[in-house]
Amino acid sequence: MPDVPGAAEAGDAFGRAVHLADANGDGLAAGAPGENGNAGFVWYFRSGPTTVVSRNATTAFGNSLLGTTATGAWLGAGFAH
Repeated sequence: MPDVPGAAEAGDAFGRAVHLADANGDGLAAGAPGENGNAGFVWYFRSGPTTVVSRNATTAFGNSLLGTTATGAWLGAGFAH
């Protein structure tokens, strides 16, 4: 199982939106729009040729990394196709 940074909290809605096909086919993204007061957060899990998700190959970002104040923005509620 991959390591997911952060702590589970009521209302995070982790996995509400999942995007399985990225630009070069090496991973998937999962959103948690309820994270941090509904600011939202996104996790990106890299995969490999023989694994669906590589262990410890996770990138996570939210409003603090993006440099915004986003209470109620619901980052990760959906992904464009």
